[in-house]
Amino acid sequence: MKLSDVAEAIGLDYTGDGSIDITGVASIDDAARGNIVFLADPARKAELTTSKASAFILPEGISCEGKPYISTNKPLLVFTEVVRLFYPKPKPRGVDARAIIEEGVSLGTDLSIFPNVHIGKGAEIGDRVTLYPGVYIGPACKVGEGTTLYANVVINEGTTIGKRVIIHGGTVLGSDGYGYVWDGSCHRKVPQVGGVIIGDDVEIGANCTVDRATLGSTIINRGAKIDNLVMIAHNCTVGKDTLIVSQSGLAGSARLGNNVIIAGQVGVAGHLTVGDGAIIGPKSGVTKDVESGAKVTGYPPQPHREWMRIQNAIQKLPQMRKDLQGLLDKMDKLETEDA
Repeated sequence: MKLSDVAEAIGLDYTGDGSIDITGVASIDDAARGNIVFLADPARKAELTTSKASAFILPEGISCEGKPYISTNKPLLVFTEVVRLFYPKPKPRGVDARAIIEEGVSLGTDLSIFPNVHIGKGAEIGDRVTLYPGVYIGPACKVGEGTTLYANVVINEGTTIGKRVIIHGGTVLGSDGYGYVWDGSCHRKVPQVGGVIIGDDVEIGANCTVDRATLGSTIINRGAKIDNLVMIAHNCTVGKDTLIVSQSGLAGSARLGNNVIIAGQVGVAGHLTVGDGAIIGPKSGVTKDVESGAKVTGYPPQPHREWMRIQNAIQKLPQMRKDLQGLLDKMDKLETEDA
């Protein structure tokens, strides 16, 4: 593929020799002849002269003498479009004979269903869905068009998944919520009879769990992106375009607004609300509602700048203690002399 073809495919102009062959994509550190790479950080501009890449995707205002480039104000976004040119989705492979399809299942067109997939009674599978080996889809589930479920994903009964959803290996949707009641002698299980709803364009990482609701639905709204090793408890709601980073967890009935960012290893207590656009810093323990647009960190959560000042002060405590002890010793000495 020529650079001119790449530029045309993504709808942008290029500067320099458009006839140069582009054979693949790479990072600026690992690039070889024929590769196109992107530069997002202007501070690394000097590396352009030493890179072996044949062409670049550069931020507006940056050029590269001697090599062709595509200029854009969104280099990473453009680079993702270029990657798709060189790594297109594989063609549909059909339904493998070793898959188990129970009665009453509705199958769309252009499917890729691998060996050892199990689809339960009455499930609905949309067009262009890919189900990798070991996927289990329970009875009465719905999987929207263009969705991909990687190996060993478990979708339990009554779960609804939207369009263009990506769920990575080992994730379980629709397992029972953690609900028990003490009857005076033992913990009795509270029946979990609700469901799970996953909106369009959601991505869920590997080895995550999204529990079914006790009643009603646990809901992950459109465009939310969930990292690996995240736990979403029963009856939670995750807003549109919200990001949840690895090893975080939401307790039952927690509600995250739209465009929220939950950093790594955050815990959100049950029945709390985190408002639209809020950012929760890493390793925080959220024990009260967080207002829309707030940036908080810590346990309990505090405004991020205040938390940073506290952390800075904590690092100075050993020296402050030493200085204080020195002052106390001087005071004792003065009092002794006065006596």
